[in-house]
Amino acid sequence: PDAPSLLRAHQGERLMAVVEHANSGSSLKLLLLPGFQHVTLLLAGVVTPSVRRNPETGAEDAQPWGREARSFTESRVLHRTVRAQLEGLDKQGNLVGSVFHVTAEINLGVELVKAGLAKVADWSSGMTASAPQLREAERAARAARFALWRDYTPPTAAPGMSEYQARVVEVASPDVLVVSTAAPGAAPSPTDERRVFLSGLRAPRPGNERRGD
Repeated sequence: PDAPSLLRAHQGERLMAVVEHANSGSSLKLLLLPGFQHVTLLLAGVVTPSVRRNPETGAEDAQPWGREARSFTESRVLHRTVRAQLEGLDKQGNLVGSVFHVTAEINLGVELVKAGLAKVADWSSGMTASAPQLREAERAARAARFALWRDYTPPTAAPGMSEYQARVVEVASPDVLVVSTAAPGAAPSPTDERRVFLSGLRAPRPGNERRGD
């Protein structure tokens, strides 16, 4: 079937489907009902370790926790009827979506992340309304050091970095704030002010008319 056409016709709907095969913990082959369309669905917002078959030897190559993640998925949905919600396409044109228990609000992707057998995939998390639940599930699994997080070590702050309370006194740009560490009611002092650059963000800079920006 034409994946883009299916997405246009059913995006956001929860379709009845039968899980025919689990390629990995987060890649499923489904039979959509009632049209009996065979599709591959990647779980939105999550990625599990890969499981692939070596074409030369025929042996199965799996990343650590890959087989466990696939087994987790198989034990819950293989050969069962589920509800599949189509939410997008990947760069290769494969359908991306969520899989739910047929009678309960149980999201397979969230359950995989809770168990530490999947991580949040930034590239597809924006496609699903379950992104907040996925992020919270990942924080909990990481804190408990489940499965993929077993050897996780929290990052340490760089020298000179610390946490402190401050008041925003100026928004210099969308990604730069000026904050004051002066106590409430105290006379402001230039030495109390710090310029804070928001990590991971870079806002567009205003153009220069003389340069034609």
